[in-house]
Amino acid sequence: MMTKKEQELLVRAGELLYGPTWHSDLARDLGVSRRSVQRWVTGERSPSGETWAQLALVVRQRFHDMTDLMIELAEQMEELAAREEK
Repeated sequence: MMTKKEQELLVRAGELLYGPTWHSDLARDLGVSRRSVQRWVTGERSPSGETWAQLALVVRQRFHDMTDLMIELAEQMEELAAREEK
């Protein structure tokens, strides 16, 4: 069974990664059933250590993707500001 802290961590990760309807998306990215994710959330079952590691990889990839996007947006804002100065 999962601890309350583990359940909260899983829910937080799911919501931050995918929004309020995150169960199916997380299940797909972890290669498990939606029912497995639901069982984790209720504390009925616990994800394996391998699944936690996979979740960490998903979070890390999303972080890198968001960082790249943030850089691109900053560059776009600089380009727009330079055009407006002309």
